Amino acid sequence: MEPTFGKIRDYTQWTRRDRPERASGGVAVCFKEGVQAQHLDVVPPPHMEVMFFRVLLADRSAILLCAMYRPPRQGPASLQYLTEALDDLMLESTAAGTSWWWATSAPTWNSMPMRAS
Repeated sequence: MEPTFGKIRDYTQWTRRDRPERASGGVAVCFKEGVQAQHLDVVPPPHMEVMFFRVLLADRSAILLCAMYRPPRQGPASLQYLTEALDDLMLESTAAGTSWWWATSAPTWNSMPMRAS
């Protein structure tokens, strides 16, 4: 695929993790120009569609960004891997001033906050 395919004006090139055994799927991330992001060298299991980035903030602290696709019928193994990988990354870089935030792109019913009635 051409490196400029799907290029969005004022954004970086896509960083991609394609599915090795399929022509479709995978995850991709691009950043607004000027955002300092480092793709972390984390090698997930072959069936995982996940990438990790360290994003430097204006105050020189950093956040960890995880882009992950988890199919609805995938078992708990992917979440177990994610938990372990995040623990390892946090231990490695806490001393470097990295702040940690957790968010998902598509909340599930069980992850939605309860509202007082």
